[in-house]
Amino acid sequence: MTKKLISIIINCFNGEKYLQKALKSIQNQTYKNWEIIFWDNASSEKSKILTKYYKNKKIKYFYNKVFTTLGEARNLAISNAQGTLIAFLDVDDYWEKDKLEKQVILFQRPEIGLVYTNSRIFSENNTIKHKMPIQKMPKGKVFKEMLSSYFIVMSSAMVRKKALKKLKINFNPNFEIIEEYDVFLRIALFYEVDRVEEVLTNWRWHKFGTTASKRNLITKEKRILLKLYSLEFKNFSKKYYKDIKRVKDKIFVSICVNNFLNHNSQKCRKLLLSSKKLTIKGVALFLMSYLKPSFASRLYEKIKGNPLI
Repeated sequence: MTKKLISIIINCFNGEKYLQKALKSIQNQTYKNWEIIFWDNASSEKSKILTKYYKNKKIKYFYNKVFTTLGEARNLAISNAQGTLIAFLDVDDYWEKDKLEKQVILFQRPEIGLVYTNSRIFSENNTIKHKMPIQKMPKGKVFKEMLSSYFIVMSSAMVRKKALKKLKINFNPNFEIIEEYDVFLRIALFYEVDRVEEVLTNWRWHKFGTTASKRNLITKEKRILLKLYSLEFKNFSKKYYKDIKRVKDKIFVSICVNNFLNHNSQKCRKLLLSSKKLTIKGVALFLMSYLKPSFASRLYEKIKGNPLI
């Protein structure tokens, strides 16, 4: 049987510092039928990257002269992909050697649109923080679970290209930080999701990363996403009322957290006290707000277990 071609999307903006480890983890894969779509988003390091890797025929290098949003850059990269399956590897992450092989097998079922793996979070100095998600990894029809609690690391995901085309799904260029959350939700609404429970993806968490540096955008973009879905999908607000409420509750907590981490502890506590229903998490946050933000931030991330959204 012919092995499916996997197109691996790497979007890069001045990421040469981490590139070698990411590429090596691809080259070491036990599954060999892959191509890399390397989309260089107007990096100033263009010449160095090109000199090192352009001779490898399995690496298709594209240089975008004008910097775009990450969502748009991902769309442009995918438009050049030839594979029936699309995998994503952010330039500062890396894979275990059997990651692709263990995911491809699960796509034998046509109803599967996305497969993700468990992931290990490590810090800038290579210190292992923890696995994620800590909770049970959902599979099957998971739209409701994913809506209220996002659990997929971008670099762990592999999707069926046919699903993207059939549903006319693109990464929303207006989203700066939840663009993949939106795409994976749309897939999960119409397809089943499967997972590999082994830790096969390594996700680098550092203070200059997109997720860490743009906390405030998360709450703003999640609100926009809920509005978009209520307009686009019939009876969305009614059918997923409870799940939408959970999302809104988490947005509220995130706003409180953002105020605290921005050294506005008093406003954080005022918001929490104004809440009609103060949850256990809210009480914990209220108490933590009396600590130094730098210490509480580390403690919060450790307890939360999922720094994605």
